[in-house]
Amino acid sequence: MTELSGQPCPTCPSSDAFSYSTTKKVGWCFSCAAGYPKSGVRYSDETLALYPLGDLDNDDDFAAPEPTQGSYVSLREISAETMEFFDVKTVASQSGEPLSQTYVYPSGATKTRLFPKDFRATGKMDSLFGQNRFTAGTSKMVTITEGELDAMSAFQMLGGNNSRYATPVVSLPSASPSKDFWQNVIPWLDSFPKIVLSVDADGPGDEVAQKINALFPHKTYRVDHSIYKDANDFLVAGKAQEYKAAWFGASRFTP
Repeated sequence: MTELSGQPCPTCPSSDAFSYSTTKKVGWCFSCAAGYPKSGVRYSDETLALYPLGDLDNDDDFAAPEPTQGSYVSLREISAETMEFFDVKTVASQSGEPLSQTYVYPSGATKTRLFPKDFRATGKMDSLFGQNRFTAGTSKMVTITEGELDAMSAFQMLGGNNSRYATPVVSLPSASPSKDFWQNVIPWLDSFPKIVLSVDADGPGDEVAQKINALFPHKTYRVDHSIYKDANDFLVAGKAQEYKAAWFGASRFTP
């Protein structure tokens, strides 16, 4: 079965949240949460040309089945066990192709990734992803990444929940969090003696490092990613041991 993802929705104004099955001739929009075709709706010739209904007549009383609510599955070498620990569920097509993945933040806010790389957020992002998975001050170190997949990757490579070397790993909700966000997370971060940054070696990553170092000038360290962009790149490349070595060798951040 072929899935066309990132398509314009025939029901709402979204230009890239619709996924259509060319085999089943049905679709689903992750923006307006509507199935296609929808019972009682007569579609234009232009829409039917883009998303044919096959043997179904346009006047038929037919509603496309809604996709599942998602499940904990392995993706980009991140195990289903790690996904479950962080409560990250993936919605996939019948052929197994990932369509969307939802990250739940401690406040109840969510960020949904529409594959390959589009995002929708609901609620107020005023906390760190994964922050509620770790009690404040229960480790000597906390690791911060720029993305949810990187946080789960780093956590898994450092031993997950089954290693004495495991450390709390969290991620920022965006490259430029709000002032309220920093006010909310500073007490939690400050409960750890050492803050390790596993961020990209680029402009946004450098800005994040500068910001956190300004808040915690005597305990901010940074992992050298070498040739790899981020933690998930290490994991996908099968370089977990190299990541652990780089993490253990993180150096004091110098502005």
